Amino acid sequence: MKIQKRKDWEKLQRQNRIIDIAENLFSSRGYDDTTMDRVAAEAGYCKRTLYIYFKDKDDLFASIVLRGLRTLNTMLHEAYESNELGLEKIRAIARTYFRFFCEDPVSFNFMIAFDYKNRYYHRPMDPEKDGIFKVECQKIGDDNADLTIRAIEAAIEDGTIKTKLSPLQLLLILWGQLSGVMEMIATREQFLGEIYNTNAEKLFNNFMELTEKSLIEAK
Repeated sequence: MKIQKRKDWEKLQRQNRIIDIAENLFSSRGYDDTTMDRVAAEAGYCKRTLYIYFKDKDDLFASIVLRGLRTLNTMLHEAYESNELGLEKIRAIARTYFRFFCEDPVSFNFMIAFDYKNRYYHRPMDPEKDGIFKVECQKIGDDNADLTIRAIEAAIEDGTIKTKLSPLQLLLILWGQLSGVMEMIATREQFLGEIYNTNAEKLFNNFMELTEKSLIEAK
């Protein structure tokens, strides 16, 4: 038993080392220019060794994304549980997402890239076909979305927001708006003060004020 535990521990250490190396390569070289051959060379393994741990390059990339998703998932659940009214929960979830974006932009960008290529809401997935890390990313991404839907449902039920949309439809709109604002910040942050007389925090707060007003006053 001790020997098996030792072998499992060593395997996990090798896997984590490969993920660390791949994360640096994806960050510095980009997705397209990071190959399994390059990762294997940096790690000092033959490429065949990588396939013991990861189904393919997408699965390896997902293992990196998963780290950020797990952190964000914990933060979102804490935000949800720390507030009572539905609108407060929605507000806290949005602000938590923005905080994650500000504090860990590399992980955030990885998550957006993965989401764009792979994830659909409650998409059926198979570990054998898709890879265990992609499946786990899908599961946690769905949990993040479901948590936001529960916050929207709570807000509709307690009357803190008004909407004719279904919770899932409203989630899609709010997610699109929030992602657009954060993309604007990411691509134009150096010009916000000089040209637009604002900054990332102020722009986000303005967005939140307008969004909350529209949810409260909706007919």
